[in-house]
Amino acid sequence: MAESIHAHFPFSLHGPEKLFGVIGYPIRHSLSPLMHNTAFQHLGLPYL
Repeated sequence: MAESIHAHFPFSLHGPEKLFGVIGYPIRHSLSPLMHNTAFQHLGLPYL
């Protein structure tokens, strides 16, 4: 599983990362993870 996560988020998982989540129902339709993960990568932030 760690290999799968690392393939999508190519940064070290040993450091000051923050983990964010989305709560709701139904969550499947939310664009929030895509929007936020794209912004985090663009800004060079090691967040999930």
